Amino acid sequence: MDNRHHLFYYLVLFLISPVLSVVAAMANFGQKNARLTLVLFVAAFGYTLILRPGADSYSHAVNFVNSYSYMSFAEFQEIMISIITLGGGKPYGAGGDELYVPILLYTLSQFTTSSSILFLFAGLVYGYFFIRGISLVYSDMQRNWNIVLLVLFIFFISWRNLEGLNSIRNWTGAWIFFNGAYLYLKTRNPNYILLVMLAPMFHFGYLLITLPFYAYLVIGDRKYVLVGILLASFMMTASTGFIEPYLTSTELGETKMQAYAIDEDRSTDFEVVDERSFHARNYRTVSDLIIQGLFIYALLFMGFMRNENHDPLRTRLAGLAILMLSLANLSSFAPVVQNRVFVNFGLFALAYLVLHFSKLHPPPGMHRNIVYITIPGILLFLFTQYSQIGDFMDFRVLVSPLTYPFLGDDPVSMKEFIRSLLL
Repeated sequence: MDNRHHLFYYLVLFLISPVLSVVAAMANFGQKNARLTLVLFVAAFGYTLILRPGADSYSHAVNFVNSYSYMSFAEFQEIMISIITLGGGKPYGAGGDELYVPILLYTLSQFTTSSSILFLFAGLVYGYFFIRGISLVYSDMQRNWNIVLLVLFIFFISWRNLEGLNSIRNWTGAWIFFNGAYLYLKTRNPNYILLVMLAPMFHFGYLLITLPFYAYLVIGDRKYVLVGILLASFMMTASTGFIEPYLTSTELGETKMQAYAIDEDRSTDFEVVDERSFHARNYRTVSDLIIQGLFIYALLFMGFMRNENHDPLRTRLAGLAILMLSLANLSSFAPVVQNRVFVNFGLFALAYLVLHFSKLHPPPGMHRNIVYITIPGILLFLFTQYSQIGDFMDFRVLVSPLTYPFLGDDPVSMKEFIRSLLL
């Protein structure tokens, strides 16, 4: 039961060590105050985020310090007008085509020039929708824990995790989309459609990525139509020639087309050597195949087509996920777009699988074997995912936030900190 004593307990633990508060909060995830502690941890992670050149977070920090710190209100208005008129929002190195980042950067620039404060507030926003999205699935699953359900749930909460804060426009938009779509599918309350419509204000790409949601509003639960669309998507692809006139009708669309669409005839005079380790090169391919395999297996053999073992929420989640996967298949002309659509598909597909395996009657039986087979690949994904998070997670998340002013500004990643203890 939530009460002020629990909130006080979590806050004191957070001030001692954010990591300890996370452990306590995860053990009591059903409590609202525990989830609030997790949001605070994401904010602390943002405050201590290690900014690496080339990452989106680094670009936002540079724009914040170099452009917004000296920006007049008239210049800010010019950026807003450029964005609203689909001009791209790029004057003065704005670094964003949507409303969210310029508003966040300009507002905070009136009070501070610290990029740490910028990502603290970005972490609060991202953390709220990230933790809320997880809690929606957690509250609807039957927590009869077993190895299958535990693996699937960890896979779900890790699919787009803390590393999403490195790209605050895209992955904040992803969790906003997930929250709005999930709540609409669960309640049929049209107000949640407005939350889905909010996602493009965080990242322009969600004008495309959210199309399957609106398509589902029209198609509904016509299973053979949905499966037919999915089958067709594996056999065909949209061409840039078909959609280019629509994408390039605005200055912003033309810019995005140049950035995302690939030239099939493009070649290079040299071979790029990929020096990453085996697991770093292949973990996404493996995890993508696992999600598709598990999802399609569940559709074909676990009752979706026969209307068995499916309540309305699971049926709707499966239908939307089918359309998301279909769009990902049709977006192969632009790998960047295809990847982002697929990541969003993964959120819905994994949410469906978690709910479905938690509520199967009779219990999973032989169906659990398909998950057992995929566990090595899922562990490969988890190892690589958290290894990457360790590259830009500062060791300061282990200690009290009250000590941050005394620890200096030189970042020490969690990986480096652990190596120093072991060597």
